[in-house]
Amino acid sequence: MKKIILYLLLILAMFKWPAFSQTKIFDESFESDLTGWNFEGNWFQEPGYIFMYYHPVTYNYDFWTISPEFQVPVTGGDLIINHFVDVYQANVTDEKCEILILHNDQEDVVWEYALSNGTWGSIFGTDMLIPLDEFIGETVRVKIKSYGAKSNALWGWFIFNMSLTTFFNYDVEALQLNGPASLNPGEVGDWTLSIKNLGLNPISDITIKLFSYKEHNELATEIFNQSIPAGETSLAPITWSSNLVHNTMLYAVIEHTNDQYSANNKSQSKFLRINPPQEVNILVWDNDNGIETIINPETGVNQQASATIEQNLQEAGLQYSLLEKLPVDLSQYDIVIATMGSHCLG
Repeated sequence: MKKIILYLLLILAMFKWPAFSQTKIFDESFESDLTGWNFEGNWFQEPGYIFMYYHPVTYNYDFWTISPEFQVPVTGGDLIINHFVDVYQANVTDEKCEILILHNDQEDVVWEYALSNGTWGSIFGTDMLIPLDEFIGETVRVKIKSYGAKSNALWGWFIFNMSLTTFFNYDVEALQLNGPASLNPGEVGDWTLSIKNLGLNPISDITIKLFSYKEHNELATEIFNQSIPAGETSLAPITWSSNLVHNTMLYAVIEHTNDQYSANNKSQSKFLRINPPQEVNILVWDNDNGIETIINPETGVNQQASATIEQNLQEAGLQYSLLEKLPVDLSQYDIVIATMGSHCLG
């Protein structure tokens, strides 16, 4: 009864303080190769999801997949599974889908669904929240399985995402580091770090440390004194300069004495070029006749091959010339980059 009351109070708190966020302990989108997952029977992976398929049709089947181990925080947590159960109703007899938590040599069923109830969820996936408070502090695994008379009672069971979220009193997350793509030797660069307060309480006096992948020690340190309310994001400034001509990637790490979760304290990296004294003349020869043959994997939009070359040069802070016709005299250029994907002789 106490647990139910506590859970209701937590729900009320969410309505009272809508600004705060939850911390994701892990977030599996199944985009890349899976490490630590086990598969039995007709379970497979495609980029963006794992799924159990009906074929080859198996009688008295029991097919499952098991996640890697993870620890449920002392603050508890919610397992959120985005999935879709596609049922072939004409073939259904006694088949079921289950989600279990494996812990201490036990298997606890936390969700059970009879296929006789029909299709579950949206074809694009529906979130299902499973509280894990009864497993606080334990190391667990998630088992997703289907069993019954015939596997073709399912068209397929598709798992698009699985994450574990929890609440901390104090938790800050380092997001994007923004600043110049290039500097001259000795020139001071100004960067801003996006910091999000995922905790339940306001937080201030955050230490920001700037690092380079080509240096062992921190490059600069700043104290961000501004208070960040729960659930809000602030921009924190940090400056640095270098006399060494080189290319590198910068990143920031944040620290706070009360921070209860440090796995999200490192920012995304940011390219930086310290320019050499001499200028470099670059020519990009767009030899594709204006034909957009490349599909941008991030946007899905067709574009010319030269678009990515230009983007990389811009992000590196390099000046360049873009021409569709190759000059006869190239002596003024130090670097010539050519695209040759769709040259039309006609």
